[in-house]
Amino acid sequence: MAKYNPFFEKAGIGKSIRTAVGLGRMEFKPYLMASFQSNLKHLKTMNLEDLENTKEILSSAGHHKRLQSSSKPYVRAEEFERWI
Repeated sequence: MAKYNPFFEKAGIGKSIRTAVGLGRMEFKPYLMASFQSNLKHLKTMNLEDLENTKEILSSAGHHKRLQSSSKPYVRAEEFERWI
């Protein structure tokens, strides 16, 4: 949708799709991405290079700073980078 309508691109749909595809390449299952336990289990099996690639994918998501639980309505980029 983001490809055809700029509204969806501004809403971040394109980044969401690119992030999901990138995580899929790192062997995260799309239907389990919402599961903390599943993600943690998968992360523990990854080598250092794959962990760094996963970190890059999540960092490039930018607008997905809401991945981090916070009592603040907005999380600064530096705080998000440290959390990742």
